[in-house]
Amino acid sequence: MRIEEIGYTPFWLAIRDFWLGFVDFKGRSTRSGYVWGLLGSWFLMSIPLIFFYFGHLSSKQSNILLVSIGLLLALIMAPVLILPTLAITIRRMRDTGLAKMGIFMVLGFYLIVYLGLVWMGSEYQTKAAGWVTSIEWLLSLTVMGLLALLPSCVFSRFSQAVGVGHLFHNVS
Repeated sequence: MRIEEIGYTPFWLAIRDFWLGFVDFKGRSTRSGYVWGLLGSWFLMSIPLIFFYFGHLSSKQSNILLVSIGLLLALIMAPVLILPTLAITIRRMRDTGLAKMGIFMVLGFYLIVYLGLVWMGSEYQTKAAGWVTSIEWLLSLTVMGLLALLPSCVFSRFSQAVGVGHLFHNVS
């Protein structure tokens, strides 16, 4: 199913498109569809965090069950949410006007920086774990925030005005 959102997308339609379009990397996603889809997935991933939080409030033996449930839910939900989140992110990049090369460059840069930070965090675990995690979150929120704020076809209009060429923007 190809997702082609246009204009404002209500919450329920965005959630439906998020789950039905989990393998649709060729469609487009509006700002509202992207934001609602990510908020829905963040809400689902907050459920295991709630179990972790309440499980770690005290050191009683009974709270190990809450931590175990949170860990099990996180291990199940994280892989399930990776593909739809990646698909909606790529659809949103397409809607901003990026072509395949631009999408691969943005995702490649993001992946290289992320893997570098993970390596640094594992290399210097005791000293750098906190700030490496903070940088990873800051990078993720920056990319997601920019995608949520950019209007449709912004890269197509910019490259036509400047005459950059067809390398990083989608003409269609």
